[in-house]
Amino acid sequence: MSGTTRAQTLWFVRLPLALPTMAVGFNQAIIFAFFMVIIAAFIGTQDLGQELQRTLAGMDLGKNIVLGMNEAQMAMPFAFAILAWARRRQAALGLA
Repeated sequence: MSGTTRAQTLWFVRLPLALPTMAVGFNQAIIFAFFMVIIAAFIGTQDLGQELQRTLAGMDLGKNIVLGMNEAQMAMPFAFAILAWARRRQAALGLA
C-alpha cells in the first residue's frame, strides 16, 4: 500500500477484502426479507404468509409443510448464490 492515496487504498485494497464479509450480511438481509412474509401475514397481507397463517390455525399439517418448504425454496437460491460468490471471492484473494 506504499505510495497509494487514501482513496486508492479504500477502493483497491480494503473494499475488495471486505466484500466477502459484507456478502454474508446481504445474505442475511435477503433471508430475513423472505421470512418477514410470514410475519407480515399477521397484519393482513395477501400472500403466501397469509396461507401459512390459515393452515397454522387449522389442522392441515401437510399443507403447512408444503407452504413452509416453498418459502424456504424461494430463499435458498439467493443464499447459495451469494455464499458461493463470497467463497470464490475469498479464494481469489487468498483468504480461504
